[in-house]
Amino acid sequence: MSKRIKKDAGKKQVVKAKQQGPAKSYYWLAAILAVAFLVYTPLLQGQFINYDDDIYILENPLIQQLSFDNIKALFSEFFGNQYAPVAMLIMGLEFKAFGGSTVLLKLASILLHLFNTVLVFQLVASLFKKKEYAIITAALFALHPIQVESVGWMSASMKVGTSTLFFLAALLFYIKYAKDNGRRQYALSLGFFLLSCWCKEQAITLAVTLPAVDYLLGRNWLNKRALLEKLPFLFIAIVFGMATIVASRGIEQNLGVFQFGFFERFLFASYAIVAYWANALAPVNLTFFNFYPQPGHIPATFYLSIIVLLAMAAGFYWAARKGNKVIVFGMAFFFINSGLILASQLMAVRDVMMADRYIYLSSLGIFLAVAEGYRWLSGQRPGWRQGIVAGLGIYVLVLAGLSFQRAKVFTDSISLLSDVIEKARPVDGQLTPALALPFTNRGQARKAKNDLLGAMADYSQAIAVNPSYDMAYSNRGNLYFNQGDYAKAIEDYNRAIGLNPKASKALSSRGAAYAAQGNYPLALADLNRALELDPGLNDALSNRMLVHYYLQDFPASLADCNRLLEMSPQVANIINFRGTLYQKLGRMPEAEADFNRSIQLDPNDGSFYLNRSAFYNLNGNNTAALQDAIKARSLGANVNDNYINSLR
Repeated sequence: MSKRIKKDAGKKQVVKAKQQGPAKSYYWLAAILAVAFLVYTPLLQGQFINYDDDIYILENPLIQQLSFDNIKALFSEFFGNQYAPVAMLIMGLEFKAFGGSTVLLKLASILLHLFNTVLVFQLVASLFKKKEYAIITAALFALHPIQVESVGWMSASMKVGTSTLFFLAALLFYIKYAKDNGRRQYALSLGFFLLSCWCKEQAITLAVTLPAVDYLLGRNWLNKRALLEKLPFLFIAIVFGMATIVASRGIEQNLGVFQFGFFERFLFASYAIVAYWANALAPVNLTFFNFYPQPGHIPATFYLSIIVLLAMAAGFYWAARKGNKVIVFGMAFFFINSGLILASQLMAVRDVMMADRYIYLSSLGIFLAVAEGYRWLSGQRPGWRQGIVAGLGIYVLVLAGLSFQRAKVFTDSISLLSDVIEKARPVDGQLTPALALPFTNRGQARKAKNDLLGAMADYSQAIAVNPSYDMAYSNRGNLYFNQGDYAKAIEDYNRAIGLNPKASKALSSRGAAYAAQGNYPLALADLNRALELDPGLNDALSNRMLVHYYLQDFPASLADCNRLLEMSPQVANIINFRGTLYQKLGRMPEAEADFNRSIQLDPNDGSFYLNRSAFYNLNGNNTAALQDAIKARSLGANVNDNYINSLR
């Protein structure tokens, strides 16, 4: 009797242990998420980066002024040579919900990464019975420093993070469909795939990833049914692939710095593959800009990468022959989901040779291979298991520490670009001309912090490393303009326009400099040309509006003013200026309405009250004119005593 009780108790203990297994895995996942959140906390003190964040987020009217018409435009138009309507819509909704708070937007980016980590865990757990695969892969995905760029840089998080979210969801529902044959799961997988493509064109690789999933699940992915079920995915991939080609037309590749032949581009792609794996295993010297080598100075390591690549191909073949599906799937997942980036390098040189954000998703394949390496080593040396577990734990914690330090780099433009500049290696004592962009952008960031000497030094250094970089001249010209040295400003603008006759911002700035010198005909010529090149350039439009005003061409000035307000209807100073134009044109009711509206929008600007005071004075309402004049003075406006006395 007692023996039976012990036997039954043993059975109960086994059942209980099995029930605790999955729960224990989720405890590990919770710990991973908690550590990951702490690792990324430096980002909460961060700002936007002045590389794409300004263009795609801060100055993007489709995001900043979310409306039904703008949402339609997101889905029907390309923006910045890209098509990512859902990614931009999500960012627009976040901006509206958080009031543009950088802290909350960065927090949303961190939480998105954590949610992607949960999906990675669920994905791997659904593919493999051994939970250690899911735990290790999720830990590496969450805590590896190569992921920091895609979380800390808002432009990357907006597209890469959201695309990965929907990509992983599509894979999860496809796996459920493959196991249960449910139509609902298939439809959801297709729907999430569509959303993923609407966030980032790189997501089209899912159509090729599905056969790899079939292989791992033991499905016959070459039979008629398996091929037919892939057709909708393939159709979506082709449509978005074609849209990407159309959208990318007009992109000026390689910044005009270098031109490379096909073999050299093949070398770059080969080196990038090997470097991605090396960085995933030992993330040393990560940088935001991975520059191309200078022509004639391609290091021997680039040629050696071909040998390493062949060795990787041999390893893939060996794993396939041995039936090691984990290694085969992991390598296939990486190469498939990095394929677009690598192919684009063969077709044309990108602005950087490689970037961490390019493998945010595909790194999952590398991390799976690491998990398989852990399993294999533990199986080969059972007695070393505790030491192997401890070693892996230390490795992951070291990665977490490196990620924490890397997150600090992404707090603002100056720290990020300084990191890029410090890690750039000179060749024969000379820095690469490609550094002109980081120097220029750091100069812009320093100017924004009123470090004008630092900004001037950066712009001059950008010109020194690449005398053909027009943006450096244009930005240095802006500094001279702000200092009132219009002659030097025009000299730099001339150089910028000489290098790039389509530099609309340089033309607009030169027009403003000519206007400051009183040379209105030359100013108008430049501003007209700038607006021909870029009809939505606000600076050119506002400058031309002022030039027309100085020339007393009030109807033309009003036309430009109205165009500005069509683009940004709530800008108080433009509304107030339109009131002045209406007054000049004798349209008094409209003038008064604009003066009142501008004060409603910004009741603390003394100049608005002073302009309305002049309006009331002109129309014989001295009482109202006096009240506004006194109010204007109380707000700091320069109001002449004689003017106030004349109203009493």
